[in-house]
Amino acid sequence: MSVSWYTEETFWVTWAPYLFDEKRWAEVPGAVDSLLEFYGNSDVLQVLDTCCGPGRFTLEFARRGHAVTAVDVVQSFLSAIEDTASDEHLQVTPICKDILRFEPVQQYDIVLNLYTSFGYFEHRRDDLTFLRMVHKALKPGGWFFLELTGKEICARYFSEGEWFEKDKAVVCTQFFVDDGWEYLNNRWIVCKDGKKTEHSWKLRLYSSRELELLLYEAGFTLVRTFGSFEFVPYDHNAKTLLIAARK
Repeated sequence: MSVSWYTEETFWVTWAPYLFDEKRWAEVPGAVDSLLEFYGNSDVLQVLDTCCGPGRFTLEFARRGHAVTAVDVVQSFLSAIEDTASDEHLQVTPICKDILRFEPVQQYDIVLNLYTSFGYFEHRRDDLTFLRMVHKALKPGGWFFLELTGKEICARYFSEGEWFEKDKAVVCTQFFVDDGWEYLNNRWIVCKDGKKTEHSWKLRLYSSRELELLLYEAGFTLVRTFGSFEFVPYDHNAKTLLIAARK
């Protein structure tokens, strides 16, 4: 398995209908409401959406009148974002690049990395490199919002796999923990029209405390953790791990 599996466009073309279904799109407006309320500024903002995927948050922020730079390695996602932005006259700048090689040429009020788009690099030091880039990209006082499945949540809801049917396809998932909860190994299989497609990869797991320390090491001055986009405490009822880090 290539360590840069996430750069393979065929993976995203195959799995986008299952990763970014109607439910995932429908939850975005409420999440953006909460993020903007937390930020507390009604002015036009400069937003950087890292690993933006098909642009759920990119487009929603842009629809609120904000200027968004969207970075992803998948050109087909960015092309679709660009088409929508053109049709709706939105301020979106798409950039096709591996986020580890992205160098910001301006500073932003808000930087986003959402929907467990963090933890896929080969080395832990690459995670720190990415966070330092985010810190550099932010204006003084700007906020970084990082959302992912925390190690605590993964442990609480762990399942060895499941299968379901969608759009005349059968989708199977398998999971197992590796290296003392350092990694969650993923194996996904989709069978459709008589064809089987399979992908496997590792996700590096972080606890809330581990991420706090890493963010402080990257230069952030304030790190707060929450259990959902409603900014509730990160406790045994948490639905996700949402971190707000301030430069």
